[in-house]
Amino acid sequence: MAGIVVTMAVAADRMVRIRIDDARIQRYLVSRLNDARSTFIRNMSLAETNPNAGRRRGEGWHFPSIPGGYPRTDTGRLANSVDFQIGEREGILFSDIEYAIFLATGTRNMAPRKMLEDALEEVMAARPETDMLANAVVIDD
Repeated sequence: MAGIVVTMAVAADRMVRIRIDDARIQRYLVSRLNDARSTFIRNMSLAETNPNAGRRRGEGWHFPSIPGGYPRTDTGRLANSVDFQIGEREGILFSDIEYAIFLATGTRNMAPRKMLEDALEEVMAARPETDMLANAVVIDD
């Protein structure tokens, strides 16, 4: 997408009217949030692990991801929980898994991992600088 589309028309009374194409904004948001979701899931599947820190978990083994990296998937529960919702001119990318917040912020025993905000920032940074809509997107903390 080259940017936001603004339609201008000169009415009979010589007033210029500007209209923002909300449908294009929504398509843009859906595309970027879906890209961020895919980026997060792909990076989870490629995440580096610390092979010396493995521990038994149920019937299998858990090898934690490296601090500051994307979390490594064991069961796919976190990856399957990632979704997004779109409003008129905003969207949210989220996980409803209870332990996602601990991965994002860390605990006293675990450093934070890269999470959804990091994936979205990577996607937005990959857009060309000429993409005016990408430059207008603000990621709230």
